[in-house]
Amino acid sequence: MSDVPELDAAGLPEELSAVDQLLHRGEANPRTRSGIMGVEILDTTPDWDRFRTRFDNASRKVLRLRQKVVMPTLPTAAPRWVVDPDFNLDYHVRRMRVPGPGTLRELLDLTEVAMQSPMDISRPLWSATLVEGLADGRAATVLHLSHAVTDGVGSVEMFANIYDLERDPQPTAAPPLPIPQDLSPNELMRQGINRLPGSIAGGVLGALGAAARAAGRVVRDPISAVSAIVDYAMSGVRVMGPAAEPSLRLYHEAKGVPVHTLPMAVPVNLRSEDDPAGGNRFAGVNLAAPIGIADPEARIKAIRTQMTSKREERAIDVVGAIAPVLRLLPDTFLESAAGSVVNSDVQASNVAVYPGDTYLAGAKILRHYRLGPLPGVAMMVVLISRAGYITVTVRYDRAAVTDEPLFARCLQAGFDEVLALGGDARCTPASFTAVLTNGSAAQ
Repeated sequence: MSDVPELDAAGLPEELSAVDQLLHRGEANPRTRSGIMGVEILDTTPDWDRFRTRFDNASRKVLRLRQKVVMPTLPTAAPRWVVDPDFNLDYHVRRMRVPGPGTLRELLDLTEVAMQSPMDISRPLWSATLVEGLADGRAATVLHLSHAVTDGVGSVEMFANIYDLERDPQPTAAPPLPIPQDLSPNELMRQGINRLPGSIAGGVLGALGAAARAAGRVVRDPISAVSAIVDYAMSGVRVMGPAAEPSLRLYHEAKGVPVHTLPMAVPVNLRSEDDPAGGNRFAGVNLAAPIGIADPEARIKAIRTQMTSKREERAIDVVGAIAPVLRLLPDTFLESAAGSVVNSDVQASNVAVYPGDTYLAGAKILRHYRLGPLPGVAMMVVLISRAGYITVTVRYDRAAVTDEPLFARCLQAGFDEVLALGGDARCTPASFTAVLTNGSAAQ
């Protein structure tokens, strides 16, 4: 896009952060898999060669799209991003045809299978699929990205280079190819071993210095020092502690089991303007969503009060603080630890994309639906705002939601409650039957 800065290797760290390592390891386990998927509806079917070229050029500008993760054979060094010497664009950029009759229902059925499929972690962690054959001559793009690469906000900036601000802009020259890097797990391990004496010495000196500074603070002001430690610990408990009993008000009332609060996890964006698009810069907070409050205005104000309070906590990034320890745990312990950190039934997220119209290979983006992961929760809700419209997509565990038509009706009624505060607006269901058969819904 002409108004989006070009992204290259500048500012992108070579090593995975502790949080990114956790997300990368999670790709191997369905319970901790955390892929991000965007589904875009196009007004027409773009030319395949032009479509493919857009992603080829983007992968030359944004190195993360050509980089894979190299894990050391033994954990003597942090995993590293390297430009894949065996990069194959045709593996990452694909095309397929949706089954008839080509409605959004059939498209979401395809994306649900792709969302649950593991990524090949020996390659760059993304794919872009052109789906042809939608009703009325339309098509769709399905962008699948590992959360280890970036978070939802970072993905918007990362893929900005595939879009245009007009349908047929002037063609531009292809950027140069990135230089591949042939680094093996054994070589990375040996590099870590060679740096080990210096790393240990630096770590010991750093730890001794930190300990001396901490001891000095305790000697000078023992009450304040201990109080600060306790305050941080209590802040962490408030941020990540259990929120409330499980529930969804309208759905549970219809089932004859009324409830009052909902344990919900919400990500908080921690990115600054100087942060690169790659990597994850967010923190999760747990809310006791007061869904038992019938008045939607009072309910929204109560939620805002909780959210404002959580954002101001000192330990808002407590998961980032403990990630260096968590990443050392075996997979079985890591899965258990992830379950204890989530402490919610529902996760909700919102991502602002592009404010104006955008085009991809000559096709206009009509709607954008975002599918989020289900990392040990019963439901994931993602709101996308793009080009003057909003879409809300829900993925859920079918063992938790057993009456899907009722859930769809309650979902729409809940949105209508909120939209009524602004006038006569009402939500519009996506263009497929309300009978949901695969655990996903969209508005």
